[in-house]
Amino acid sequence: MAVSSYQNSDTSIQHVGVRNDSLPINLEGDTVVYGIKGSEHIPVRTYQTQKEDVIPLVKQLFEPQQREIVVAGWQTLLLVLTITLVGLAKAFSTNRFKETYKSLFNYRVAQAICNEEKVFFHRVNVLLTINYLITISLLILQVKELLNYGNSQVTSGMFFFIILGFLLSIVVLKLAFAQFLAFVFNTPQLVNDYIFTITLFNNLLGILLLPTLSILYFTTMEQVQILSYIAIPVLLFTFIFRVVRLVVIGNLKGVSYFYIFLYICSLEILPLIVLIKIFILK
Repeated sequence: MAVSSYQNSDTSIQHVGVRNDSLPINLEGDTVVYGIKGSEHIPVRTYQTQKEDVIPLVKQLFEPQQREIVVAGWQTLLLVLTITLVGLAKAFSTNRFKETYKSLFNYRVAQAICNEEKVFFHRVNVLLTINYLITISLLILQVKELLNYGNSQVTSGMFFFIILGFLLSIVVLKLAFAQFLAFVFNTPQLVNDYIFTITLFNNLLGILLLPTLSILYFTTMEQVQILSYIAIPVLLFTFIFRVVRLVVIGNLKGVSYFYIFLYICSLEILPLIVLIKIFILK
């Protein structure tokens, strides 16, 4: 059998002809097939084969490229620390841990916890509050680095501690202001409900940010997509949920809607605006 072929950059074409030594040969030495003189006149069958682009697949399997990691090692250690804090909170007080998050959907459970002596300084609440402060600071830092704003002289580690200090100051000021109101208006139960509600939803946000930061750090998804479709909805959900709970508590305690609105604008929305203005849009 004789095979003749030619190739170009896109396709390869092969001409297959049949030659058999048993075919009759005339005096001039040419084969005679079905009355056709000369092998060059024998009809041939042609077929085309497309070249498959398998080179990228081969490179991906046998020559993998290392993905660039855009997160520093200390950020990973902090993320591991926050996961450890949540685990310790659940291990130390399993019942309190479960009751805390049952209170998200059951106000009676929340009131039962508030009637206890320790509302804010219970070890579960303290560990989860530390987790919240670290995770929200890491998220703000990641947003800041993604937007690439700010003074380049400030390192990521220094900027993280600045954010952490600012958030800690807000928490302390809110607690001090709440205790001041409890002393002036003699409303300790209302203040306890307020403190517990604020810390409850902060702690919820801290736990929800753990998988969000893990996806942000250790997957190949675009950071903009993670922030747009995961982080921002989580932040909005917890904020709206917290505001609704505060309105319900204020209504049950007989607080005027005007004072509720004034509180939400001054102590909930204003700190967020300051935070975004200083650390993200600066």
